Amino acid sequence: MGRNRTWTFESTFGISLAEFSAISAKAERRLFRQALSDTDLSSLITLSDIDEIVASRNLVFPMVRISKDGGMLPPHQFTRASGLEVDAIRYVDSLKLFRCFRDGGTIVFRDMHRYWPPITELSWELTREIGCAVTVNAYLTPRDTQGLTPHFDYHDLLLVQVAGAKSWYSYSHNADLPLDNNNWRSIIRSVTMPPPPRDTPVAETTRLDAGDVLFVPRGSTHAARTSSEVSLHLALELQTWTGFDVALGVLRQVSSSRKLRTGVPYEIIADSGLTREVVSESIRDAQDLADGLDIDRLGWAIYRDSHVDLFETPVRLVSQYNSIASIEDSATFARRERILFAMRTEQDHVVVEVPDRVFRFPRALASAVELALSGHDVTLAACEAVGTPGHVTRRMFQTLVSEGILVPSAAAGY
Repeated sequence: MGRNRTWTFESTFGISLAEFSAISAKAERRLFRQALSDTDLSSLITLSDIDEIVASRNLVFPMVRISKDGGMLPPHQFTRASGLEVDAIRYVDSLKLFRCFRDGGTIVFRDMHRYWPPITELSWELTREIGCAVTVNAYLTPRDTQGLTPHFDYHDLLLVQVAGAKSWYSYSHNADLPLDNNNWRSIIRSVTMPPPPRDTPVAETTRLDAGDVLFVPRGSTHAARTSSEVSLHLALELQTWTGFDVALGVLRQVSSSRKLRTGVPYEIIADSGLTREVVSESIRDAQDLADGLDIDRLGWAIYRDSHVDLFETPVRLVSQYNSIASIEDSATFARRERILFAMRTEQDHVVVEVPDRVFRFPRALASAVELALSGHDVTLAACEAVGTPGHVTRRMFQTLVSEGILVPSAAAGY
C-alpha cells in the first residue's frame, strides 16, 4: 500500500467516526458501494499477491485454515509435518492447498495484519482512529461456492470485497449482543442460541463487487456465496469494548485486595454455598475499591489486553543488539512506530508500560521520557537537555534502547 493513502472512516467509507458509531450502536447493516477504488484495492492485496504469499511465505497452521461444507478441514489435508515429533510444525503444502481449493474449499488466511505490510498499515491506522483493535482475515473462495454456513460473529465486521463478487445473505434469526467467547474475554459463553439451519429463509441478499464494503454488526447471522469467478474478500474485525469488558477490567484491578481474596468460610459453603450477606459484602467491597481506581491504569489494562493480536513494528535483532553498546550523544533513535505502550506520572515516578513490562523512572525525568517516546528522532543529548544531565538520564535512555522501545531511527518504521 502506498504511503499516499491514509485509511480513515471518512476517506474510506465517506462517513465520520461518530456516524459509524451510531450505525454500530443501532446494529444496522450498511452497504458502502464502491468505497474503495481499484488503486486502493491493488495497494492492499491482489489475487497475484495471494499466489506469492502461498508460494514464498512458508505459511504454517493455523495461519491458514480451510472451510468446506460448513466445517473446517483437518490440517493434515493441506499441510505437511516438519518431522515425526508430536509437536512438529505443520507447514502449508501448496499442492494440497490447491487440491482443497479446486474441490470447493474456502481458504482462510488468518491475521493477515501480522505479516502482509499493506494490511498491517490498514489495521493500525483504523485502530488508532477507532481506539479498539482492528484485525484482518482474508477469504479466498472458488467460483459458485458457499464457504461457511449461516453464522454470527462476536464482533462488528467490515467486509471488503477485493476481487470477484459475493452474494451475502442475512437472516432474521440473530444473536442479541453476544460477548466474545474466543479471546481474552473468554470467561462465559454469553449466547447459547444455535445458528439457523441450512434451510432457514434468507431475509435479504446483498451482492458485493470489487470495491464494495458491507458492515455487519456483531450477532447478525450471515452467509455468502460466490458467483462465476474466484472471490477474495477481507474481513476487518472490530474488537470493540463492551460494558462487560470494563467490568472484568475493574475486577482484575481490585483482585489485589486482600479482603476480596479472603476465602468464604467453609461452614457457609457447606451449608448453602452462598448467602445474600456474603454476596452483598463482596459487591460492597468491590464497589469501594472500584471508586478509588486509577482510570488511566484501568484503561491501559483493557487496551493492552484487547490489542494483543496487533502486529507491532519488529525489532531488528542484530541492529538493536549493536545499538545498545553504541549509544552516543549524537546517535539518533526513535520509538518504534507501532508499539503498545502507556506513560503516566505516579507519585515520585514517571511510569512507562509495555504489554509485558513496567518501567519506573524518577519524576524529574518526565520531560525527557516524553521526548524520547514522542515518535520523533531523538538523541541522548536532547533528552539530557530537558531532563537531568548525567547518568540518571543516560540510564533511562539505555533502558528504553535495551528493552527495544527506542530503536535506531532507520528501523523505527516511520
